[in-house]
Amino acid sequence: MSFDPILALIAIIFGILVIVFEELLSWIVGIFFILVGLWLLYDYFTKKNQPANRPQQGQEYRPPAEERK
Repeated sequence: MSFDPILALIAIIFGILVIVFEELLSWIVGIFFILVGLWLLYDYFTKKNQPANRPQQGQEYRPPAEERK
């Protein structure tokens, strides 16, 4: 699972909040880093628990050429 679009949207929203409310800078940066850390841990543990032979999400399994004949 990719969180890139979610992180991009959160970064844009937090950037706008920092521009509008400068006194919230430390809170916004702290919350952002906590969220990024949690998502990275989640991604690490989900990839670690996947079987090695299983194709990744979005990829189709194709047997070797000699088996397709």
